[in-house]
Amino acid sequence: MSERYSGHIQFSLVCAVLFFSSLPLQLACQTLQTSDTVQSRTFPISHLYWRFLSYQSFLDARASERDAQGKDGSWLRNDLQRRLQFSDADLVKVRVASARLTKRVAALDAEAARLRTFGSSPQITAQLKSLTQVRETDIDAEVMFLRGTLPPEKIQHFEAFLVQFFPQPHTAPNQLTEVQR
Repeated sequence: MSERYSGHIQFSLVCAVLFFSSLPLQLACQTLQTSDTVQSRTFPISHLYWRFLSYQSFLDARASERDAQGKDGSWLRNDLQRRLQFSDADLVKVRVASARLTKRVAALDAEAARLRTFGSSPQITAQLKSLTQVRETDIDAEVMFLRGTLPPEKIQHFEAFLVQFFPQPHTAPNQLTEVQR
């Protein structure tokens, strides 16, 4: 198997892992309600930005690792830029937002993990909810940064891309249909 083909397989697996593992901190705070009805859910556009920025950060890190190994990492680093048809100047703004948000969310995740080691209590739940609110504020700040620095036509194209690139779930998790029971 060629190295490039192997890289594409790894790339696809990473996409799937990032998509399915980037559930918000609030899931740690909420109890999933069981119901016999199927519920429709969509992610807010700010969370699609968050997923994109996290993914771009991941690709940049992997590309840097490949570069350090003497391999070509540009195809990873520039993949989303190529798909979006963004200029280098446009993507610099995306990378700045990506780096800031990824660093901040990682710190919040670490704090949430630390809190979870203390078990479950109303105080812990309140602190986790507070961290979730901080994370949401940080995400919204980066969305506003990008909307304020990229031209409106680029934002419109970018948001349309986000909706297509990150498919929306059609049903709530842990919901079984009559056929599956």
